Formats: sequence, C-alpha cells, structure tokens
Amino acid sequence: MTNDFINCLTDEINVIQDLGLKAKIGFIGFHESLRVYPLSGGKEVTRWMNGDCEMKLPYAIGIKTKNQTVASDTMWKIHAWLSDFDISIPSNNDSYEFEGLEVSTPSLREVEKDGWYIYLLDVTANLIIKKTEES
Repeated sequence: MTNDFINCLTDEINVIQDLGLKAKIGFIGFHESLRVYPLSGGKEVTRWMNGDCEMKLPYAIGIKTKNQTVASDTMWKIHAWLSDFDISIPSNNDSYEFEGLEVSTPSLREVEKDGWYIYLLDVTANLIIKKTEES
C-alpha cells in the first residue's frame, strides 16, 4: 500500500475557498501553477515492534504567478488553513495516521526576470506510517 499523504494534503488545499488556482502534485513548471511536492530530509522518529513507524516528512507548497499579491495572499490563506489547531488530514487508504503538521511562514523565493513570482511554504507532516505486507 502506497502512502497517500501527498494526495490527501493536495485535496485538503483544494478545499480552501477562493484560491484561484487548483493545487496539483509535482514541481513548479514554466507556467502559472500551485504545486505540492516532497522535499528531502524526512526522518524516522520511532519504530515499534509491530513495524509501524513515526516519521517527520517534509513537503513544499509552491505558487508561480505574475501577480505578487495573488501569490502572497494565496500562500497566507493556505498557511492559515493548514495551521488550524484542529486540522486533520486522514489517509484515504489507511496507509498512515495523521499526528499533525508543522507549518512555516510563506516566503518569496524568487522573482524571475520575465516577471514571475515564486512563493514557497514548507510543511512537515508528523505521521505514523503503518507497516504493510509489502514493507
């Protein structure tokens, strides 16, 4: 069974009203987009005798647009939504148990010479990854 957290996180972002762009999984490309993608640096916190594992897994949410106000406002809306104390992002296939999110503040990462603004927001998911027959 594949860990479906990135799919569930993307779905959760797409619930937010008035973002203007639909979030998709993948890296920021050449055109206007809102993307969710994994980062390196995940780590195992604890492993239990049954094979389940508590992990911290980092992800980035990035937006690319020519309108800096839209970029900033969108990222702050996502930040507020994901920072909610009661947020829960359950697995659709029972591959993990959601324990929480650590959400950074959005930041302007790049202004390209042709007028594109790129903002990023980093989140770290605290998950218990369930052992499966395949692992």
